[in-house]
Amino acid sequence: FNGQTSNSTLNINILDDAPVTIGDITQTLTSPSLTTYNLVLVIDRSGSMAFDAAGRASSDPLFDPASARMLIAKDALAELVSKFDGLGNVNVKIVDFSSDATETNWYIDDTTGAINYINNIQPTGGTQYTTALNELMTGYTQPPADKTLIYFVTDGDPNANFGLSTTSTPTIAQWENFVQNTTAIGNTSPSIAFGVGIGPSVSLANLLPIAYPNNDTDPVDGQEDYAIRVVNPSDLATSLLATVDGGLVAGTVSVVSGAGSTSGFLLGADGGSVQSIMVDSITYSYVSGGPTNVTINTNKGGQLEVDWLTGTYTYSLVVNATIQNQQEIFVVTAVDGDGDTASLNLVINLDYIANLDANRDTILTNVTAGTPINISSALLLHNDTLVNGTGSITGTSGAVNGTVSGTSNIVFNPTAITAKTIQVETEALFNGSVYDNVSFQMNNVRENAIDLTDRTRFGNTGV
Repeated sequence: FNGQTSNSTLNINILDDAPVTIGDITQTLTSPSLTTYNLVLVIDRSGSMAFDAAGRASSDPLFDPASARMLIAKDALAELVSKFDGLGNVNVKIVDFSSDATETNWYIDDTTGAINYINNIQPTGGTQYTTALNELMTGYTQPPADKTLIYFVTDGDPNANFGLSTTSTPTIAQWENFVQNTTAIGNTSPSIAFGVGIGPSVSLANLLPIAYPNNDTDPVDGQEDYAIRVVNPSDLATSLLATVDGGLVAGTVSVVSGAGSTSGFLLGADGGSVQSIMVDSITYSYVSGGPTNVTINTNKGGQLEVDWLTGTYTYSLVVNATIQNQQEIFVVTAVDGDGDTASLNLVINLDYIANLDANRDTILTNVTAGTPINISSALLLHNDTLVNGTGSITGTSGAVNGTVSGTSNIVFNPTAITAKTIQVETEALFNGSVYDNVSFQMNNVRENAIDLTDRTRFGNTGV
């Protein structure tokens, strides 16, 4: 350079990488196909299920009965059954276990009966995983369905020698074969077994052998998708409902890279999260140290669930109504680590046609033959899932042991059944005398009660 010099000024501008709105998010909620589900609920009723969410027994002065684990589990499972029933038809089998296990028959399209059984479970005893699995697997049959889902719900690790392992009875391989085989019995999609742990005392390692298939795809995070540990028992309902994949839209409002993305936020090196969301002109904001997710019911009958920290969300309709050519528009604001904000619209197009679902009715009566039974259609429709809350019975037929007629007022007229006089034979001491092998007519009550516990015995109703 021949000794020549030159001076100049270099200006370096440091720009804050604030969140960037790439574009609004738009999704469409459509109707799920009418599906029949088989739900198998394996429910821990060990003594610790009577503890509250903090692990306190009822004898503890600080015991909170409103957060008792069994109460939370009952409410959450009832919500789960009702949620699946809203998607189509649901059949439920229940195995409740502690140091022993009890198995019900299938509640065929009878959510009321299943929920009533769940509500009557009382906690006591130990925690024997394999006892419950053996009870379920022995002689198992199932009604035809599109999908079978098994939910194994417990609040504690198994007692010694009662966990599922390669040497237990059943073994892990036998259990996985069982889950696979339920798919072959009329299902149109693979069966899934969820291992669900409630509270901090249950180890995920003990649930992993029960959870099947052994997938890690949603999301890819090094943990199996179907093994779920709910540290705070109060989050159980949300965690269970998150496993329902029909009749909802889901996604995330944030992206880590803008390459190829056309919607969402681009959060820079400062990181960030969802700061607030406006629904029906009401703004809901995240409070540091508070709950990490929020559930919001909308004026159109929808329910939006958002995780403040991850930006993931789900939206579903909680009313069974046909809603078409309408939109839900939510204004989402994100904030980065040093307080910069950006907003976008989350738009849900509603093209939803509600499903009609008629549920089983049980009528108990002791009327004599030939005496008509009158039942209003409103009573029969009360437990059915109706479109826009309305529906009617259009026809009745197929009565067994009688005739049935009517639509607004249904009349069942039982045919004559041969009456029998009840005879009682006694072999007991009475006032020092012995009555042996002698029959006595104790009363003249006729054995003519009509069995209508099976809905088909009442007849078929067209709704």
